[in-house]
Order: sequence, then C-alpha cells, then structure tokens
Amino acid sequence: MYSNTILIADADAACRARVRPYLEGRGYTVIEAADGDTAVAVATRSEVGLVITELYLATAEEPFLVRALRATAGLRQTKVLVYTTHAGREHRLWAMRSGADMYRVKSSSPERLRDVVARLLMVYTSEPRTSQILA
Repeated sequence: MYSNTILIADADAACRARVRPYLEGRGYTVIEAADGDTAVAVATRSEVGLVITELYLATAEEPFLVRALRATAGLRQTKVLVYTTHAGREHRLWAMRSGADMYRVKSSSPERLRDVVARLLMVYTSEPRTSQILA
C-alpha cells in the first residue's frame, strides 16, 4: 500500500526541524518521533510510507530502529532511509545489513534528500525490498 506520509525519527530536534519543511514543500505529510520506541508506535498506528532515521536511534528492545521496524509485523516492508552523520563505509554496510533501503549522510543537500525520498516512494511496491547504498 502506498502512503505519502513520512516519519522522521531522530533525537536531534534541529535535524527534524530542518528536514520537515523540505518534505512538506513537496507535498508529503510529515510526522516526527524523537526516540525509537515512539517511532515504532507511531509507524504501527499510522500509514507511513517511509521512515527517515538516524542510524543509532535505539528502542528498548533493539539498539537500531531499522532492526526494530523490520521485526515488527506490518512494518517489514515500510521503506527506511538512514539519514545520519556517520559517513564511514562500515556504518553504511551495517545500516544496509540491518534492513535499510537507502543511506544518506546528513551533509547531503536538501535537494538530494528530496530526490532520494521521491525515488523511495515511487518504487513502493509489495515486492521484497532491495537495498541500495548511495554515496
């Protein structure tokens, strides 16, 4: 099922405030969560098409939100974009192995972020996910 709603899950309120207007300006509905447990709860009760999260956002059960989403019934096929300050190759590989669909470093321009979001939501299907790493 396609959803135009994006959940920004990041402990950094400034990051959420910086990203939100760019997405809303493209017509997306944006909701926010400041921690992993709230993110899972919000995503479970909302029709979220995409979760944008910091790599190391944890839940009570999982050290990585991506893994928690992949382990939650009804969220396993939700698109996940890891949007993080961690630029190292090992971080990218860890995110992708944990189930992220794409990985972007926060220093990327807002326009690049909007393009990645559009691409993720355009390819939203019921078929199994395929992960991609973008520099």
